[in-house]
Formats: sequence, structure tokens, C-alpha cells
Amino acid sequence: SINDDGAGFPLRMLERQQEYVQGIDSQSGSTGLGLYFAARIAALHERNGVKGRIEIANGGPLGGGLFRLYLP
Repeated sequence: SINDDGAGFPLRMLERQQEYVQGIDSQSGSTGLGLYFAARIAALHERNGVKGRIEIANGGPLGGGLFRLYLP
């Protein structure tokens, strides 16, 4: 996992995190492509029928954005 002490992810990203390519955010310039490719790469890791995945959240030890990568 990776955690920061910033403002965290916007609520709309958390609510739609399965739709990683969410269009360009005019305020931040984000396209969601980084999360999309991270999710695709994680899903390529498979063991006993379980695929890798990613999650985003806010909080954690530093209180900001939290990115988690799960690999079987």
C-alpha cells in the first residue's frame, strides 16, 4: 500500500473506482489512466483462480489518499 498526507481522493473517484477511466478532470488534469493500467496489470496476476486487484481509499496512517495493490 501507498499512503500520503494530502487531501485524499475525491469522493466521486471513490464511488466510481471500478470505472478507472473516468474522463479528464479539468481541475486536476487527471484521466484515471494510471489507475486503469494498475488495475489491468494487477488482474494479470492470478493464482488458483484469484486475480490481483487494486483499491483506493482515504485515511490510513497518514490520513490522505491510500492506494492498495493486492496480488495473489
